[in-house]
Formats: sequence, C-alpha cells, structure tokens
Amino acid sequence: LLLLLLLLIDILHTTHPSLLHPSRNLEEPGMSKANVRSAFAHVFGLGDLTYHPNGKEIFTCGADSMIRVFTHEDVEKEAKGIGHFKEGVNCITFNSQGDCFAAGSADHEVALFTYPECKFDQVATRCTSPINHLAFSASGNLLAVAEQDTTIKVVSVLNTQHVSLLKGHTGPVKSLAFDPRNEFLASSGG
Repeated sequence: LLLLLLLLIDILHTTHPSLLHPSRNLEEPGMSKANVRSAFAHVFGLGDLTYHPNGKEIFTCGADSMIRVFTHEDVEKEAKGIGHFKEGVNCITFNSQGDCFAAGSADHEVALFTYPECKFDQVATRCTSPINHLAFSASGNLLAVAEQDTTIKVVSVLNTQHVSLLKGHTGPVKSLAFDPRNEFLASSGG
C-alpha cells in the first residue's frame, strides 16, 4: 500500500513578500522557514496535480481512478472526490479561463469537466493507449493529448468530432505545451 502525501508550501508572503521572488532560495540566511503541510491524496499513487487558475484549489489525480480537490485553508480536511474513470487517472489540466478541466486516464479516455461544479461534461476523445499528458491552447478551444504510443491528438473542445492526429515520435509522447500565441505545439518523448 503506497501512501503519497501532497505537500503544500505556505509562505508567509504578508510579512516577507520578497520570498515570492523566483530567484530567491528559501534556505538563504535570515529568511523564514516555509510552513510545509501535508495531506492524504491517493492510496495507490499520485498521477498528476495542477492548480486551478484562481490559485485557491489544487486538483490531484491518481491510480485510484479519483480526482481530488484541496484548498489551502482546508488541506488537512478530507478532499472533495470526483469519480468518473474506471482505471487510474494519469494527468489533469485546466483551460486558462478556469471554467473547464480535462483529465486523461489509463483506460484511454480523456474527459472534460465543468468548473466550479466539477461535474463530468463529455468525453473529449478516446485513444488507443493510456494518456500521458494534456495541454489546453491559450484560447482554451484546443486540447492536445499525448498518448503512451507515438500519437498526439489535437481535439476541438467546441466540437470534439474535430480531431487532428500528429505523428513523428518514435516512442511514447510524454509532455505537451502550446505556445501562448496558439501558433505552435511543442512535444517531448521518444
């Protein structure tokens, strides 16, 4: 039984705003120590996590087929659970508007959910292998899907029947990212 902990760093930015500067190291002399809090996330292993764009909630997904929602204020309390998948959930991401999130699973399905309701909306696509990574375009209208095989799918969120297949990798596609202007899609893998 694998018990993973979700670690949150609660920096006292009201008294030390300089801690938020990305070039500062938290262990520099004279700096406050970070307050690390932990919470139970997933029994069989964490797959991925992401912040909601509002920065107030963390969404996690795991091998237990669940999506869990944590808030900074209530991280020690039991997380809200969202069920839909039959197998483990490997990845999760929000669109930049924060009104929709997508999750991809080991059972080859990518699902879209509404926010703030956190309700299943529709299947975005089904794939031929487990889902490794997801990325929304800056507009939120396109969702890129990295599969365990060599395929990348780009799905229109407005009409999930519109799907483009991108080939070129010789091994599993591990990660994706749209550029902020919606001109390019970067991918990494074999």
